[in-house]
Amino acid sequence: MLRNNKGSIMIVTMIIFSIISTICITCISLTYSNVNIASLELKNLQLKENGLGAVEIVYGNIKNEIENAIDNCSDSQEYINYIKRDNYKSFILICKDISKSDLNNTTVELSNKTPFGEVKNFEFEMKVTAKENNYKKQIKVNIKIKNPWNEISTLQEYAKSEDTDIEEVITETNTENNELDNINETDIIENSEDEIVEDKEDDIDNKNDLEDLKEIFKKYKLITIYNYEEI
Repeated sequence: MLRNNKGSIMIVTMIIFSIISTICITCISLTYSNVNIASLELKNLQLKENGLGAVEIVYGNIKNEIENAIDNCSDSQEYINYIKRDNYKSFILICKDISKSDLNNTTVELSNKTPFGEVKNFEFEMKVTAKENNYKKQIKVNIKIKNPWNEISTLQEYAKSEDTDIEEVITETNTENNELDNINETDIIENSEDEIVEDKEDDIDNKNDLEDLKEIFKKYKLITIYNYEEI
Protein backbone atom coordinates (compact mmCIF):
# COMPACT_ATOMS: atom_id res chain seq x y z
CA MET A 1 0.00 0.00 0.00
CA LEU A 2 2.84 2.31 0.93
CA ARG A 3 4.63 1.48 -2.29
CA ASN A 4 1.49 2.34 -4.32
CA ASN A 5 1.22 5.72 -2.54
CA LYS A 6 4.87 6.47 -3.25
CA GLY A 7 4.35 5.68 -6.91
CA SER A 8 1.30 7.95 -7.11
CA ILE A 9 3.12 10.78 -5.39
CA MET A 10 6.03 10.43 -7.83
CA ILE A 11 3.71 10.49 -10.84
CA VAL A 12 1.87 13.57 -9.54
CA THR A 13 5.20 15.28 -8.80
CA MET A 14 6.43 14.57 -12.33
CA ILE A 15 3.21 15.91 -13.84
CA ILE A 16 3.45 19.09 -11.78
CA PHE A 17 7.11 19.46 -12.68
CA SER A 18 6.26 19.02 -16.38
CA ILE A 19 3.55 21.68 -16.19
CA ILE A 20 5.87 24.12 -14.43
CA SER A 21 8.65 23.41 -16.96
CA THR A 22 6.24 24.00 -19.87
CA ILE A 23 5.08 27.29 -18.39
CA CYS A 24 8.67 28.42 -17.81
CA ILE A 25 9.74 27.51 -21.36
CA THR A 26 6.68 29.32 -22.78
CA CYS A 27 7.44 32.44 -20.74
CA ILE A 28 11.08 32.40 -21.84
CA SER A 29 10.02 32.05 -25.48
CA LEU A 30 7.57 34.93 -25.20
CA THR A 31 10.19 37.11 -23.52
CA TYR A 32 12.73 36.28 -26.21
CA SER A 33 10.20 37.07 -28.95
CA ASN A 34 9.30 40.39 -27.36
CA VAL A 35 12.97 41.31 -27.04
CA ASN A 36 13.50 40.50 -30.72
CA ILE A 37 10.47 42.55 -31.76
CA ALA A 38 11.62 45.52 -29.67
CA SER A 39 15.12 45.21 -31.14
CA LEU A 40 13.74 45.17 -34.69
CA GLU A 41 11.57 48.23 -34.00
CA LEU A 42 14.56 50.09 -32.56
CA LYS A 43 16.71 49.14 -35.54
CA ASN A 44 13.97 50.24 -37.93
CA LEU A 45 13.72 53.60 -36.15
CA GLN A 46 17.49 54.12 -36.23
CA LEU A 47 17.71 53.37 -39.96
CA LYS A 48 14.73 55.60 -40.64
CA GLU A 49 16.41 58.47 -38.78
CA ASN A 50 19.56 57.94 -40.85
CA GLY A 51 17.49 58.05 -44.02
CA LEU A 52 15.70 61.24 -43.02
CA GLY A 53 19.03 62.75 -41.98
CA ALA A 54 20.34 62.10 -45.49
CA VAL A 55 17.23 63.75 -46.97
CA GLU A 56 17.88 66.83 -44.83
CA ILE A 57 21.50 67.02 -45.95
CA VAL A 58 20.56 66.69 -49.62
CA TYR A 59 17.92 69.37 -49.17
CA GLY A 60 20.59 71.68 -47.72
CA ASN A 61 22.90 70.90 -50.63
CA ILE A 62 20.16 71.71 -53.12
CA LYS A 63 19.40 74.97 -51.34
CA ASN A 64 23.06 75.99 -51.51
CA GLU A 65 23.30 75.08 -55.19
CA ILE A 66 20.14 77.03 -56.01
CA GLU A 67 21.55 80.08 -54.23
CA ASN A 68 24.77 79.66 -56.23
CA ALA A 69 22.72 79.45 -59.41
CA ILE A 70 20.91 82.67 -58.52
CA ASP A 71 24.20 84.41 -57.70
CA ASN A 72 25.81 83.35 -60.97
CA CYS A 73 22.86 83.90 -63.29
CA SER A 74 21.23 87.04 -64.64
CA ASP A 75 18.12 85.65 -66.29
CA SER A 76 15.91 82.60 -66.66
CA GLN A 77 17.92 80.90 -69.39
CA GLU A 78 21.19 81.17 -67.50
CA TYR A 79 19.50 79.68 -64.44
CA ILE A 80 18.21 76.77 -66.53
CA ASN A 81 21.60 76.19 -68.11
CA TYR A 82 23.32 76.27 -64.71
CA ILE A 83 21.20 73.41 -63.39
CA LYS A 84 21.19 71.46 -66.66
CA ARG A 85 24.95 71.70 -67.23
CA ASP A 86 26.57 68.40 -68.18
CA ASN A 87 23.09 66.94 -68.53
CA TYR A 88 22.38 67.54 -64.80
CA LYS A 89 25.43 65.47 -63.75
CA SER A 90 27.29 68.25 -61.92
CA PHE A 91 24.15 69.43 -60.10
CA ILE A 92 23.22 65.89 -59.04
CA LEU A 93 26.73 64.97 -57.85
CA ILE A 94 26.98 68.07 -55.68
CA CYS A 95 23.48 67.75 -54.24
CA LYS A 96 23.64 64.07 -53.31
CA ASP A 97 27.02 64.32 -51.58
CA ILE A 98 26.67 63.32 -47.90
CA SER A 99 30.33 62.34 -47.45
CA LYS A 100 30.92 65.07 -44.86
CA SER A 101 28.22 63.69 -42.57
CA ASP A 102 28.52 60.92 -39.99
CA LEU A 103 25.88 58.77 -41.72
CA ASN A 104 27.58 55.43 -42.18
CA ASN A 105 26.32 52.83 -44.66
CA THR A 106 23.85 55.33 -46.11
CA THR A 107 23.67 55.97 -49.85
CA VAL A 108 21.73 58.48 -51.93
CA GLU A 109 20.45 58.10 -55.47
CA LEU A 110 19.28 61.30 -57.16
CA SER A 111 17.86 61.15 -60.68
CA ASN A 112 16.45 63.77 -63.00
CA LYS A 113 12.73 63.42 -63.81
CA THR A 114 12.20 66.79 -65.49
CA PRO A 115 9.96 66.51 -68.57
CA PHE A 116 11.73 67.33 -71.81
CA GLY A 117 11.51 71.03 -72.63
CA GLU A 118 10.28 72.05 -69.15
CA VAL A 119 11.60 75.45 -68.04
CA LYS A 120 9.30 76.39 -65.15
CA ASN A 121 10.16 73.58 -62.74
CA PHE A 122 12.83 70.93 -62.36
CA GLU A 123 11.80 67.51 -61.08
CA PHE A 124 14.06 65.02 -59.31
CA GLU A 125 13.53 61.70 -57.57
CA MET A 126 15.65 60.77 -54.55
CA LYS A 127 16.06 57.35 -52.98
CA VAL A 128 17.98 56.92 -49.73
CA THR A 129 19.16 53.52 -48.53
CA ALA A 130 20.34 53.04 -44.94
CA LYS A 131 21.94 49.73 -43.97
CA GLU A 132 23.31 48.06 -40.86
CA ASN A 133 24.41 44.43 -41.01
CA ASN A 134 21.43 42.54 -42.47
CA TYR A 135 18.97 45.37 -41.89
CA LYS A 136 17.98 47.86 -44.59
CA LYS A 137 15.64 50.84 -44.83
CA GLN A 138 14.79 52.73 -48.02
CA ILE A 139 13.08 56.10 -48.34
CA LYS A 140 11.95 57.72 -51.58
CA VAL A 141 10.84 61.33 -52.13
CA ASN A 142 10.22 63.64 -55.05
CA ILE A 143 11.78 67.09 -55.32
CA LYS A 144 10.49 70.07 -57.27
CA ILE A 145 12.67 73.12 -57.90
CA LYS A 146 11.07 76.28 -59.26
CA ASN A 147 12.55 78.76 -61.69
CA PRO A 148 12.26 82.09 -59.80
CA TRP A 149 12.32 84.15 -62.97
CA ASN A 150 9.11 82.44 -64.06
CA GLU A 151 7.43 83.05 -60.71
CA ILE A 152 7.91 86.77 -60.59
CA SER A 153 5.66 87.83 -63.48
CA THR A 154 2.63 85.87 -62.26
CA LEU A 155 2.96 87.10 -58.69
CA GLN A 156 3.42 90.73 -59.64
CA GLU A 157 0.46 90.67 -62.03
CA TYR A 158 -1.71 89.20 -59.29
CA ALA A 159 -0.61 91.88 -56.82
CA LYS A 160 -1.42 94.57 -59.35
CA SER A 161 -4.87 93.13 -60.07
CA GLU A 162 -5.65 92.92 -56.34
CA ASP A 163 -4.22 96.40 -55.70
CA THR A 164 -2.06 95.12 -52.87
CA ASP A 165 1.58 95.00 -51.91
CA ILE A 166 3.67 92.27 -53.55
CA GLU A 167 5.20 91.24 -50.22
CA GLU A 168 1.75 90.54 -48.80
CA VAL A 169 0.94 88.39 -51.83
CA ILE A 170 4.15 86.40 -51.47
CA THR A 171 3.70 85.89 -47.74
CA GLU A 172 0.20 84.57 -48.36
CA THR A 173 1.43 82.35 -51.20
CA ASN A 174 4.21 80.86 -49.11
CA THR A 175 1.80 80.17 -46.24
CA GLU A 176 -0.58 78.34 -48.55
CA ASN A 177 2.27 76.34 -50.08
CA ASN A 178 3.56 75.31 -46.66
CA GLU A 179 0.09 74.06 -45.73
CA LEU A 180 -0.17 72.03 -48.93
CA ASP A 181 3.33 70.52 -48.78
CA ASN A 182 2.90 67.31 -46.76
CA ILE A 183 5.01 64.17 -47.04
CA ASN A 184 2.65 62.35 -44.61
CA GLU A 185 5.43 61.19 -42.31
CA THR A 186 7.49 63.94 -40.67
CA ASP A 187 7.95 67.66 -40.62
CA ILE A 188 11.73 67.28 -40.62
CA ILE A 189 12.06 67.81 -44.36
CA GLU A 190 8.86 69.79 -44.75
CA ASN A 191 10.07 73.35 -44.57
CA SER A 192 11.64 74.94 -47.61
CA GLU A 193 12.80 78.58 -47.85
CA ASP A 194 10.26 81.36 -47.53
CA GLU A 195 10.59 83.64 -50.49
CA ILE A 196 9.57 87.20 -51.21
CA VAL A 197 9.47 88.42 -54.79
CA GLU A 198 9.25 92.07 -55.61
CA ASP A 199 10.63 93.20 -58.96
CA LYS A 200 10.00 92.01 -62.48
CA GLU A 201 12.77 90.88 -64.80
CA ASP A 202 11.83 93.48 -67.38
CA ASP A 203 12.14 96.23 -64.76
CA ILE A 204 15.80 95.51 -63.95
CA ASP A 205 17.74 98.54 -65.20
CA ASN A 206 21.08 98.17 -63.46
CA LYS A 207 23.31 95.90 -61.43
CA ASN A 208 21.98 97.05 -58.05
CA ASP A 209 18.42 96.20 -59.06
CA LEU A 210 19.53 92.76 -60.18
CA GLU A 211 21.40 92.09 -56.93
CA ASP A 212 18.37 93.17 -54.91
CA LEU A 213 16.19 90.87 -56.95
CA LYS A 214 18.55 87.96 -56.40
CA GLU A 215 18.40 88.47 -52.63
CA ILE A 216 14.61 88.41 -52.88
CA PHE A 217 14.73 85.20 -54.92
CA LYS A 218 16.77 83.49 -52.20
CA LYS A 219 13.95 84.08 -49.72
CA TYR A 220 11.28 82.66 -51.99
CA LYS A 221 10.00 79.08 -51.70
CA LEU A 222 11.81 77.36 -54.55
CA ILE A 223 12.25 73.80 -53.24
CA THR A 224 9.41 71.41 -52.45
CA ILE A 225 9.86 67.85 -51.14
CA TYR A 226 6.80 65.62 -51.50
CA ASN A 227 5.54 62.04 -52.05
CA TYR A 228 7.39 60.57 -49.04
CA GLU A 229 7.43 56.80 -49.29
CA GLU A 230 9.13 53.97 -47.41
CA ILE A 231 10.07 51.10 -49.71
